[in-house]
Parts: sequence; C-alpha cells; structure tokens
Amino acid sequence: MEQKFIKRKVYDRIKKELRNERYFLITGARQVGKTAILKQLESELNRRKLPVYFVQLADSDVLDSLNEDKDNLFNYIPEPDDKPIFVLMDNIHKLEHSIEFIKYFQTELGEQLKMIFTTSLKFYADDPEFTAMLDIYPVHPLDLEEFLLFKDAQNLVKEWFYIRTQKDHKSYRRKKLEKAFHEYLTYGGFPEVVLTEDNTEKEEVLKNIATTFVKEDIYEAHIQNTDKLYKLFNLLAYKTGDLVNMSELSVSLQLSITAVENYLGILERNFHISMVQPFYALIKKELKKMPKIYYNDLGLRNMMVKTFLPVNDRLDRGQLVENYVHSRLRMLYNEDEILYWRTADGNEVDFVMPDAEYKGRAIEVKFFAKEYRPSKYKKFSKTYIDMPIEVRAFHADQNDQSILGL
Repeated sequence: MEQKFIKRKVYDRIKKELRNERYFLITGARQVGKTAILKQLESELNRRKLPVYFVQLADSDVLDSLNEDKDNLFNYIPEPDDKPIFVLMDNIHKLEHSIEFIKYFQTELGEQLKMIFTTSLKFYADDPEFTAMLDIYPVHPLDLEEFLLFKDAQNLVKEWFYIRTQKDHKSYRRKKLEKAFHEYLTYGGFPEVVLTEDNTEKEEVLKNIATTFVKEDIYEAHIQNTDKLYKLFNLLAYKTGDLVNMSELSVSLQLSITAVENYLGILERNFHISMVQPFYALIKKELKKMPKIYYNDLGLRNMMVKTFLPVNDRLDRGQLVENYVHSRLRMLYNEDEILYWRTADGNEVDFVMPDAEYKGRAIEVKFFAKEYRPSKYKKFSKTYIDMPIEVRAFHADQNDQSILGL
C-alpha cells in the first residue's frame, strides 16, 4: 500500500530542533512509522539544501561493515569538512555495540556530524549517562487525533478538540466522531492498518504484525524459549489492566519467576507492552510491587484475543477502554509518571499521576458511568485530598466526563 505523506506530531518537534548539536534517537515499535519520519526529515533537509545521507542497517552488508569497524561509516558518507553533515541511520539497535558507536561519533565528530537514529529496541534503557547525551523522541501508534488525520477527517479533529475543552459541547458531528472512535478502539493505530479501508484486510495486516514483526523481535532477543515468550505475549492480552502475578505466570508457562520477569522486560523494551507501577506513600497496606499491564496498541491486543466485535458487544469492553485511557495518558505524561493505586484489601484507582507533594490527578475508568460507586474510593479520597478522582466513562451520564474528553 502506498503510504500517504502525513506528518506525525513528533515530526514537527524534531524538525524544529534540527539545528541543535545533540544527536536524536527516534524510538518505537516496528511498523509505527519511524522510517517514514526519517524519510520525511531527509526530504526536509534536501529542501534546505543541507548535506544528508541515509544509512539503512537492514542492509546486511552495511551492518557487517560497521560492526567490523566504526570508521567504515565513511564508506557510505563523505568525511565532513567545515560544513556539518546530516546522517540518518535506521535500526541502530542492529549494531552489535550501538551505544559505543553513537558515543564514538558524538565525542569525536559531534560538531561535524549531526546524526539521527531510529530504534525499535530500548537498548539504552540501563544507561542513563548515555541517554543524557541524546534527545529521545518516542513514536507510538497513532493517537486519536493522528488517526483522524490519517482518515482525512479534519472536521472530527475539531470536534474532538471542542469535546475536550468545552464540557457541554454538542453537535451533529459527535456521532461521526464516536463511530471513528469505535474503529480506533477495535483496530488500533498502526498507520498501515488505519490506511487500510476493508476491515478484513485490517485484520490481515494486524495478523502480519503479530506473527512476523513481533516474532522477529522475540527471535532477536536470543532467548531459549521463544515459543513461551510469544505465549506470554498472548496471555497478557487477556490480562489487560490486571495486576501481573509473576507466580501465576510462572506456573502457566512452566518458567521460573526470573525468566518471566526477563520476558516481560523484553516485551517492554520492544515497545509492545507497558507496565504501570503502583503508587504508595501513606498507607501501610498499599501494594508496593506488582505492576499492571497494558498493550501499546489496541488493534494488536484485539488480534491476540482474536476478537474484533463492536465495543458495546464485548465481554472485555472494560479492559479495552481502560487500555485506551492508558494510551491517551502516555501522550500527556512521561510513562514513569503514570501509576496506579491499590490496597491489599482491594481498594483501587486505575491511574494516579502524583507530584512530590502528593498532589496531582487520579482517574477511574468505567465503561458505564453508573458503575462508579464513590464509597469504594473513600480511603483514597481521604488520604490524598489533593488528588480528586475523575471518573471517565465510555458511556457517560450527564454529570460525568466522557473518555473522549481526556
């Protein structure tokens, strides 16, 4: 399928910073559009008549050459002189020593080479000194606004803006927006899926992502039990929004708890899942260890549970809308700022975004607003009085806030 030339939000942020001296790292799962962004940047630099070279590490000859010697890069680009050269390098994680490669050129030629990399692996996750050297730009599957733009529905983008900024806003476009939102919840935000018109073809694209690209990530992790890692990925789709019980997963998969933890880390480092950590501060029985799990794309999650039924007809509809709210919050906050709250006796708030003084924001997600029972949240509200709970519902009552308003 021919890709529409549609700019992602992150593209404009990167374009504004092209002249700064830091190196850029564009991160995200396979198939979210990182290479397309790189090619758009190449076109922009050509338009500005600036020297730019695209290096594709999916080319095994290029990869072998750079693994052999970092300076072999100059077999593919000219040596810089007084004018900086832009180097766009796709799939930097494929290099055997990615961090050392980047550090070398940043240190030796940082003023002469302006390098922009993409990666579908958080190979840098345990090196804060290295990440401090870079500007890191996460690329997620399309958010709802980008989804609407890819669908050529600019009028619905405006409608969504009005819903978010004007609580009492009503218009005839609301139903069209809700129909598009249902599609987004069902098929997710991978660009190729969004641009595919036929629903059966959408499912085929998602199946290809699940069985080809996700499995490639698993094979590249170089672990012994690749089938069990894929089975774990499948199991997690059914546990969306649930606490991750390592012991239960260990028994189900017949793996050690250490292996389960390692496998979860692999899936997270490949941008397939997110683990939300617990918020605990003032109550002794607040949970302090078990994370909650969310998929990073709803379409992929629905592929793994093998259902694309309409949202209203689904038994897992509560999990679906909670996962959507997590995806939306991920666009508004840093991932480590999004927490959940739960006590050992079952009191729970889905999402908490606190600051250092225990002020901030708390969100409880419901499919129907009438499912919310204020009495269940008294302990949290009394303890954290500066974090009032917002109820976000897929089907909101008159006085409740819609998920769309987030």
